[in-house]
Amino acid sequence: MKQLTISDRNLIESFLKSTDYEGYNYNFNSMMMWNHIYHIRYEACEHFLVLLYQYEGSFFWMMPLCSPEYYQQAIERMQEISEQEGIPFVISYVEESFKTWLEEQYEGRFSFSCSPDYSEYIYSCERNRTLAGRKMVKRRNHFNAFLREHPDYEYRDLSQENLDEVRACLARWECTKETDDTEEDLRSEHRGIMDILKNFSRLDLKGGCIYIDGQMEAFIIGSALGDAGVEIHIEKANAQIRGLYVAVLKEFLSHHFPDAEWINREEDMGYENLRKAKQQLHPIRMIDNYNCTEIQTDKNAGKCSCRAVAS
Repeated sequence: MKQLTISDRNLIESFLKSTDYEGYNYNFNSMMMWNHIYHIRYEACEHFLVLLYQYEGSFFWMMPLCSPEYYQQAIERMQEISEQEGIPFVISYVEESFKTWLEEQYEGRFSFSCSPDYSEYIYSCERNRTLAGRKMVKRRNHFNAFLREHPDYEYRDLSQENLDEVRACLARWECTKETDDTEEDLRSEHRGIMDILKNFSRLDLKGGCIYIDGQMEAFIIGSALGDAGVEIHIEKANAQIRGLYVAVLKEFLSHHFPDAEWINREEDMGYENLRKAKQQLHPIRMIDNYNCTEIQTDKNAGKCSCRAVAS
């Protein structure tokens, strides 16, 4: 299997197009942001691509990147590699539709577990663009307060020219942020953000920032997720400025994703403050992620026929 690098973007994205996954892990930009902790490897075959992650000595597969007709071939290849490398056959971040397929095709072969800590929050783009409706009253009030205090704010697109200001803004935020994240989590996030900024021009990213009195006070980076979604990779703002988070998201969606339908804001990882904040933003639904572990050793007869793609 090959280690994932930024040069694999076109290949990975070509296979992602054959899926309808909505989870943020099925986004090449997210893969690159967190590759430093998951050490992602992949193998591309004629009709599918498989991804193997490693975290603190444990291995797990992601759902295969292919259309449903090739799921079984992909599963068989994943099992072969697991046997060759002597690792348990585990698939993580499994969405409901793929779980149902596994249950139907491999009855009794897998056990499934699901933790709410890793369920992903999905929000309405329209609500966050317009701030209309009863559920958006608090956010609308925050935004109106922001307009009263800072009527001359300026929204600008992110580009190579102002990425150094983003880094400076991030440094200020890190010095003042109160969080229940662990120090390891913060270091990992910082490394991921730095990787995204370093490769900003090589990734299909959109970004924006808000300036107040000539100083950058907020920035946001995201990308398309599937045909109708948006993933927010990074969103940072001066927490002392009321309504700034509301404003930067509203501007970002209006400028870069005027037709998108939903936003994936990832999971809360079990942090109570983060969970409370995400719930207060009124998600329209959740994506439950399942962990699937093989519980039987016998395999279906036959092996997949696949042709490796030259890299």
